[in-house]
Order: sequence, then C-alpha cells, then structure tokens
Amino acid sequence: MGEEMDAIAVEYSSLLEGFIAQLPLQQHVDLKFLLFRLDFTEFYSKQLSNTLTTPTKSRRTSLRGGKQSQNA
Repeated sequence: MGEEMDAIAVEYSSLLEGFIAQLPLQQHVDLKFLLFRLDFTEFYSKQLSNTLTTPTKSRRTSLRGGKQSQNA
C-alpha cells in the first residue's frame, strides 16, 4: 500500500509541475490569476515555515514608558 501511495505522489507531483509550467503560457485571465495565487500561496507558506523553524526574539515597545521588552 505504501509503495502505491508513493507512486501516486510522484505522478501527482509530476503532473502538477507540468500544469504549473504551462500556466504562464495561457491567455485566459482566470488562469493567469491562478498562477499568481499559487505563487503567492507558495511564497507565504515558505515564509511561515521559516518563521516557525527559526527562533527569533521580538521587541515590543511598552505603551507606558517607551522601554523595550524582549520576548523569546
């Protein structure tokens, strides 16, 4: 069963890549928008995964004294 799922995943990925590669060549506005949306989603998904895997310290300015506090 696992091998079948792997084969399906490989075929799906290949077909999806082919589909996405053909989108810039299309003239219909809906397909151009779809390409934009897919690029947008991929970009922000990568940004989110980078944010979740990279620990950073954020600084907040207090409303009272203007002092900065650090949060891990």
